[in-house]
Amino acid sequence: MKKNVKLQNVMFPTVALYGHWKIFFGKTKPIADYLKNSFIFPKRNCSCDFATYFNSFSYRKWKTYTNMEDLNLQLVLNGKFNITLTAYMEEYGRVKKYFLDEQTVIAEKNKPLDIKYPPLDKDYTIV
Repeated sequence: MKKNVKLQNVMFPTVALYGHWKIFFGKTKPIADYLKNSFIFPKRNCSCDFATYFNSFSYRKWKTYTNMEDLNLQLVLNGKFNITLTAYMEEYGRVKKYFLDEQTVIAEKNKPLDIKYPPLDKDYTIV
């Protein structure tokens, strides 16, 4: 019997750690809202890259040491987004990025959105 288990959360820094935002998500620097202790992404077409120290998912380790079969990403968003699923692995001494899937989603506020990873046919290090 298959069972869904949460393995990891996507983490955002506290406003106190604002100066270290790149270890949580890369590419677009957010604006810190000190009154609400949250972040605002200023551009309409900005991107977040979660292949970072705190937010990458160690796929190879989970696949090696558990009986994990399928992988899903669950997000709680509000609005229209392009979601790109990527993976990374070392090949011949270099890190190579793989594009696994891309989809446009329209998310309702506070409603979880489940995105299924395609079958992962390589021994990716992180996704």
